[in-house]
Amino acid sequence: MEYKISNVSALLERFIAHRWIAGPYIDDALSRARSFENYNIKALINYLGEDFSDKKDVNTTMHVYYKLIEYINKYKLNSSLSIKPTQIGLHIDKEYAISNYRLLLRKAKKYNIFVWLDMEYYTDVDSTINMYLKYVNLNNTGICIQSALERSIEDVKKIVKKNGTIRLVKGAYSGDIYLNRSDATKEFKDLMKYLFNNSKRFMIATHDKELIRLAIKMNKRFNRNLSFGFLNGIIDSYAISLAKSENVYVYIPFGERWIDYTIRRMKEMHNIMLILHSIFSRGSSIN
Repeated sequence: MEYKISNVSALLERFIAHRWIAGPYIDDALSRARSFENYNIKALINYLGEDFSDKKDVNTTMHVYYKLIEYINKYKLNSSLSIKPTQIGLHIDKEYAISNYRLLLRKAKKYNIFVWLDMEYYTDVDSTINMYLKYVNLNNTGICIQSALERSIEDVKKIVKKNGTIRLVKGAYSGDIYLNRSDATKEFKDLMKYLFNNSKRFMIATHDKELIRLAIKMNKRFNRNLSFGFLNGIIDSYAISLAKSENVYVYIPFGERWIDYTIRRMKEMHNIMLILHSIFSRGSSIN
């Protein structure tokens, strides 16, 4: 039986994307965030979209984030935002993106809402870090760093020196400049050890249970302001269990631009068993 492209898209959205993405609307994200709060898990909400070249798309995105900030405050949700530099104009004009970043931070700070700056492809790393360090002193923003990039240890040192807050991930992007799985894991451990020795607050965002156990063990010694981050719909049951004793966040994307995000998740072949489990296990996700 053959399917039209629209039917294939609908099937992917129903059986795969829906497990990881809250839905197309703000209400979907807020509803998913409330569901996680029932388990003492905080939400880290992202409006899907990236690599914009049209200011109309940027303006729409800014408007959505403004509304999100208002709703998070109105409904007293313990949620943060996570934004991509290229969805607020980085590939259009750097100063334009920086201005939008500042506007979001100041509005979020008014309601004591934290804003994470996501890390995208390696060609944008310097611009993203420079953008972050420009407003790190506002104290309501953090930045994502990928262990799959060999340069990340120097980036971490630079950010920690400025008292920045880091969300450490392995990385979902690919290319010759990225490390392989085993090297990225080793680098993750080294970066994590550096953070425990030199930073007061950071997030360990991984589904690698060995790394999570190591972080918990290390924190018994260092007693840092440590939190753990997970992707929505991958191992929700484990996140719920961990939240009984640790500070846990779940990354909740929403919006109609779900295809790029879903493809990137599918390309993470080292997580293939987690991905398959998240798709076929009814008890693995909160919907």
